[in-house]
Amino acid sequence: VGIAQRAERILGLGVASVLFGAGPRALLLEGIVALLAIASLITVVQRFVYVHQHAGRVDDALHAEEDKQAVEVKHTADRKHASFDSLAKGQ
Repeated sequence: VGIAQRAERILGLGVASVLFGAGPRALLLEGIVALLAIASLITVVQRFVYVHQHAGRVDDALHAEEDKQAVEVKHTADRKHASFDSLAKGQ
């Protein structure tokens, strides 16, 4: 998730280094590193947003499953209680 994943960062630095070297006074590499730093910050924000959005869905799914299990346990307990009740009454 994000605009500056590992492959983009490696390619950005690697291709420019192979083709042009560091450039005069290393300005080319400094510029690429600065752009990658900005893109990496944007990527961090995108990943936080992604995790926040998906964590809510997972949390909702877990609560739904817990509620379903609680209903099943209550239903099973009610049936057992009813069967014990009929035994107690001699039926």
